[in-house]
Amino acid sequence: MAIPANFVLRLKKSLYGLKQSPHLFNKALDKWLREQGLIPTKADPCIYVRRTGNSILLLSIHVDDQLIACTSTQELEEFKRLLNNRFECSDGGPVNYFLGINIYRDIPAKRLYLSQEHYLESLLARFGMTNCHPSKTILPSDFKPVTPTDEEFEAAKHLDFPSMAGGILYAASITRPDLAYAAGLLCRFISKWSIQIFQAAKHVLRYIRGTTDLCLTYDGHGSQRVLLGYADADWGGCLNTRRSTTGYIFQTYGGIVAWKSRRQPSTALSTTHAELLATTDAARQAEWLRQLLDDLGMGLPNGVPVSLYNDNAGAVLLAQHPHDHKMTKHFDIRANYLREQRADKVISVHKVSTDDNLADILTKPLSSNQHNRLADQLGLKPKPLASKRGGETESGPK
Repeated sequence: MAIPANFVLRLKKSLYGLKQSPHLFNKALDKWLREQGLIPTKADPCIYVRRTGNSILLLSIHVDDQLIACTSTQELEEFKRLLNNRFECSDGGPVNYFLGINIYRDIPAKRLYLSQEHYLESLLARFGMTNCHPSKTILPSDFKPVTPTDEEFEAAKHLDFPSMAGGILYAASITRPDLAYAAGLLCRFISKWSIQIFQAAKHVLRYIRGTTDLCLTYDGHGSQRVLLGYADADWGGCLNTRRSTTGYIFQTYGGIVAWKSRRQPSTALSTTHAELLATTDAARQAEWLRQLLDDLGMGLPNGVPVSLYNDNAGAVLLAQHPHDHKMTKHFDIRANYLREQRADKVISVHKVSTDDNLADILTKPLSSNQHNRLADQLGLKPKPLASKRGGETESGPK
C-alpha cells in the first residue's frame, strides 16, 4: 500500500540491510550465548569461552560467521544443534576456508597451517602478474622511497597503485608477516606515488609469485605454553621524515600470534630512543596477549613474565634499571613504564643478538638469505605435501 505524504513506517523489528541490523543481531546472539554459559573474553569480546569439567569450547565471531572449537565431540555437536535451532545456521563442517584464509590440518602430525594462497592468486591475477617471473628479494635493491614530485605523480596517477598496495597490506596483516615491512612502506605513498614506487609494488608481487604457498605453521608436538616477543627498530629509516620503524612479533604455543611493522609517530634522537619506543609498543601488546590467554584459561603461571627480546643494549638496560642521564631524560616516561611492568612481573626484557632477533624482518629490507632465514624461523613453511597431492589436508574456498 502507498504511504501517505509526511508519514513514515515505524519498524517493530530490524530488517536485513539496515545499518542497525548487525548491532541488533550481535545483541541477540550475545544474549543467547551467555544463556548457554559462554562468556566473552575481556581482551576480545568477539571470542567466547565455556569450560565444562575437563572440556573447553571456544567460539570466534566475525559478524555472522563463526568458528567453533571444542575438546569434546559430543559437546560440540550438541552446541551446534542448539545454535542451529535458534539462528538457523549452516554447518560448513571441518573448517578449511574462512574469511579468505586457507586452513590445512595434518591431524596425525598435529600440525595446523594457515595461508592465503587463493587470495594471493586472485591478487596476482587482478594486476596481470600471474605468469610473472618470481623475485627472490621482496623489494628492489636500489629502491629509495621518497615523496615524489608533482610531476612524477602526474605521470603515475593513472596507475592503480592504491589497490595494489592495499591488497598487499591485507595479506601482510593476516598470514604473511614477511610482507609487513614492504606493505607498510608502500602504504606511506598511498595518496601520492610515482612510477618507481609502482614498480616497487610490482616487485613485491613478483616475490609473492614465488611464495604463494607459504603458510603460518603451528606444531602441536613442538609447542610450549610460553609467550615471548621480539622488538626491533630501524633508526631514522624513513628518508622523508627521518622517523624510525617499529617492529615486534610474538609467539606462543609454537606459532606466531601477533606482529607489527609501523613507522614511529615521533622522531627518535638515538638508536636507544628508537629501540625503547619499539619495546614499549611490544610491552603493551604483551599485556593484551596475557589478558587474552588468561581469559581462555591458558595463561602463564602467576609470577612468570612475558619475555621480550631486543638487540639494543641501551634499551635493555633502561628497561631494567633507572639511569638519570641527559641523553635519555626526554623519554623517561616510556622507560619508567617498562620498569614498572618488569617490577610487576608482566614482562622481562633481555638482550638478543641482531642475527637472532626475529623482529628484524619487520623493520628494514634484508638480504635474500637473511630474509628467508628469519621467515623460516617465524614458521612460514611451504604448504604441506598432502594438500599439493589433493590428500586429506586439501583446502579451498567453498
